[in-house]
Amino acid sequence: MKPWGDRFELKHMTPDALTQLVQSLRTIHIKGRYVHCDIRPSNVVVADSEIVLVDWACAEQIDEVQQWAGSIETIDTATLNNMIAGKPVKRTAAIDLHCLLCTCLLIVLPPSAQNMASQLTSAPAYRNRLGSLWQYIFNITGTKRAVDLAKACDYDGLLSQLISICERASEFESLAL
Repeated sequence: MKPWGDRFELKHMTPDALTQLVQSLRTIHIKGRYVHCDIRPSNVVVADSEIVLVDWACAEQIDEVQQWAGSIETIDTATLNNMIAGKPVKRTAAIDLHCLLCTCLLIVLPPSAQNMASQLTSAPAYRNRLGSLWQYIFNITGTKRAVDLAKACDYDGLLSQLISICERASEFESLAL
């Protein structure tokens, strides 16, 4: 066990836990006007039966525009392309919600998906292929609607999709990536 909690795994992805996570993000985005900017599997932990989003070092105020500083393994293609091109990125709640969706998918997919995402992000020459990997994952898991809901900042719709993804987790075990 790490000092700040246990790794967030499929067994923790209950409807209540996902609701807690989405509601926390909604509060932070709407009331606090901040975005996390680094949501990925290693930054979601379980501590005392609570789901905790850790590592707020990259957090920014919503609508702030500057170079991307967070992890790239779960960001959307537009943000990734701007980051690769050295362009500033506007911080939005939609980016966080997309990262949450991708984080949940990485948890339910076979380890090869997370390994592939990690390999692509660690080699700058291959980062442009990360967007294609995510498009492939969205296609084979039938989660394109969830991407649209994240983009639209539809917290309740996205939560429903995340719960559905978790309920269908066994379908993803045999996917070849």
